[in-house]
Amino acid sequence: VERALKDQPAQGIALTVVWGLIRLLRRPASSSGWRLWCRRTGIGLAWATTALLLLWAGADLWSQRLLEEEAQKALALGPLNFHQLLPPVPLADENGCWDLMLAGELSGARKSRAQAKGAPAEDKWFWNGGYTSAFMKKGSGNSYMPMPWSPKEMQDARTVLARNGDILALVRQGADRPYLRQAFNTNVILFNLQLPHLTRYRELSQLLRAAARVEADAGQTDLALQDLGRAARISRGLEEEPILISCLVSLAIRSIVCEGVDGVLK
Repeated sequence: VERALKDQPAQGIALTVVWGLIRLLRRPASSSGWRLWCRRTGIGLAWATTALLLLWAGADLWSQRLLEEEAQKALALGPLNFHQLLPPVPLADENGCWDLMLAGELSGARKSRAQAKGAPAEDKWFWNGGYTSAFMKKGSGNSYMPMPWSPKEMQDARTVLARNGDILALVRQGADRPYLRQAFNTNVILFNLQLPHLTRYRELSQLLRAAARVEADAGQTDLALQDLGRAARISRGLEEEPILISCLVSLAIRSIVCEGVDGVLK
């Protein structure tokens, strides 16, 4: 704003050069032939250039005035308060973030349990990255190639998801609520703000994509698209947060959804 409000010396120099050119061309010259034509053409170009420069300067001054008005409004509001930019947290029965956070805690506990000795092989495969594997893999150029699970992997995923139906039920319940707004701690300074929900939201979106993959394999395309739509709602919920990393995670979840829809439809 301060740089935009400064004078523009380049415009003044350009106007001075143009007016000097006009004075030079208006000096007496031959009244016939190409010299007269050149003089008149030069004067016309000089006037046209002057008019364009004046319009440019006027537009610049107008934009400076608008910037000054915006700056005055910002100063009138006082110091920027991050917490004033946060959307209001709705009632608990309308806010699905609590369901998603509980589902994230449960999925983290199941993932830790899968690391234990003696855990079922399908749990180890699923929670150690099986559910995060993509529908598609990069082929030659910009094309993507289908990357289906093997029959055993599909059966293992179906078994694990049936065993963890409580997590999926919480995720679906939370995504179906009207709002997905996280409550932030307003008593800490900004660079100490904790954002544990971002990782959980991304992992739960991948879990929904895995469920959609199993449902699509069973011919339940409508249910698969509904689960991917719930993941899209999680992405839109993060867009309301005035935090850059939240927007980036929202884009990552949107990529998960688009990839999942492509895989289901194919």
